[in-house]
Amino acid sequence: MRGTLRKFMRASERIAREEGLTPSRYLLLLMIKTTDGGRSTVTELADRMQLTQSTITELVTRAEAAGLVRREQSAEDARVFCCS
Repeated sequence: MRGTLRKFMRASERIAREEGLTPSRYLLLLMIKTTDGGRSTVTELADRMQLTQSTITELVTRAEAAGLVRREQSAEDARVFCCS
């Protein structure tokens, strides 16, 4: 199983790079898109990706600057953002 997972991860990273994405940005977009409704908070992403909130915030900020995600105000949580 681990071997299959590693092959998948290598293939995903190769495809991401071919499309101009870093593996981290690809994973960030994947985590956002696979949430209910395609929206997520920094806290949710930090939990899912097993990274600190500050690391996720930096990833989101860079992805936003690249036009990959956009922050969207939510009535429940002002930190919610979604893929653009």
